[in-house]
Amino acid sequence: MLTDTELLGYIRETTLMGRSGIDAVMKHSFCQPLTDALRQQRAEYGEICDAATKMITERGRQPEPLSMGAKMGTAMSRAMNAFNPPSTSKIAEMMISGNTKGVIKSIQHHRQYMGRDERVTDLSKKLLETENRNIEQMKPFL
Repeated sequence: MLTDTELLGYIRETTLMGRSGIDAVMKHSFCQPLTDALRQQRAEYGEICDAATKMITERGRQPEPLSMGAKMGTAMSRAMNAFNPPSTSKIAEMMISGNTKGVIKSIQHHRQYMGRDERVTDLSKKLLETENRNIEQMKPFL
């Protein structure tokens, strides 16, 4: 079972990874509508991340830095993309894949949450809704 701070930490980590992933592929996008969608998604992740960070600090805690495993996964993805720049379809596929993994983890973490803070619950739901919207937004680019 997850506490407020644990769920907020997960939300923050997820949004940081999402932003990092977007940064890694956006420079390869030569399709303006795709680039616009990625910018919008990055901004949404930023808003959620900022809200999670604020709630963590309100609880007298310091936000944890992005885990080494998360950093390594993102770095490996960036390295692979550097050698083989992805097409618009491949970028959409990668984003859908990342968001699908995020949806699964978000559902699991949301169900494990034991707290009663509606703001935390609402932020968790907002992340899940954002990930689902991101998937739908990327489908036309496949």
